[in-house]
Amino acid sequence: FRSPTSLDGTTVKRKAKLGKTLRPAAAVAVEAETHLPAHKRERTRDDASNSLISEGMKKNRFCQHLGDAEILDICEEMEYFVFEAGETIVKQGDTGSYFFVLQEGEVEVSVNGAVVRTMHSGSTFGGIALLYNCPRTATVVATGTAGMWGVSGAVFQKALRENAKERLTENMNLLEQVRILDGLSASQKAHIGKCGLVNEHFIAGHVVAGEGETLAALYIVKSGTVHVMRGGARRAGAAGGELEGGEFVTALN
Repeated sequence: FRSPTSLDGTTVKRKAKLGKTLRPAAAVAVEAETHLPAHKRERTRDDASNSLISEGMKKNRFCQHLGDAEILDICEEMEYFVFEAGETIVKQGDTGSYFFVLQEGEVEVSVNGAVVRTMHSGSTFGGIALLYNCPRTATVVATGTAGMWGVSGAVFQKALRENAKERLTENMNLLEQVRILDGLSASQKAHIGKCGLVNEHFIAGHVVAGEGETLAALYIVKSGTVHVMRGGARRAGAAGGELEGGEFVTALN
């Protein structure tokens, strides 16, 4: 289940935990990111690398709810990649095929040609396109020699979906609060709860979705609150510009 709508001029700032519905799972295209195999290098993961990967994933908004055993399963499938200065790792608009954890070096992230941030060792990227079956949302380029661990989209998706299945009761209780889903049958909601929900965690002040941004999925507030902003000011309304448990971001259109 996904939302066909955009925020149309509304910015949402968050101090909450969100559940997010996924687009239907699709196998990662064989031809996706065909440049990546040439950058694979042999490297054995030692304890330091395992620790770096684990800590990086626990800080990632998609992976914070994964247990140590689930993260270890992902680690076991990781391959090592090396990129030189100026080489593109992922390109905005491309079909995604890997999730990455930066081992060493530095990379720049740009959106629509503008650099928005720099990432260092322990940073993670690449999950959005894999989970929501949407094009890469940013371009990532190495600023110098950069090494990183990557895992295929199929492995990454499977780990998060299996985790979601284990949280089925919790997910179903959340979906029952969402009025836009009232027309769905119990079995349809169960399918979304098993296969279509993934938890995302955001710190206070993080922008969940910006003004005019088209969403890749439907965000549902699971816990905490989000503030609805327009033009830098809290949006007026019956809820005082806030959304809480069971309310959804696409209601703001």
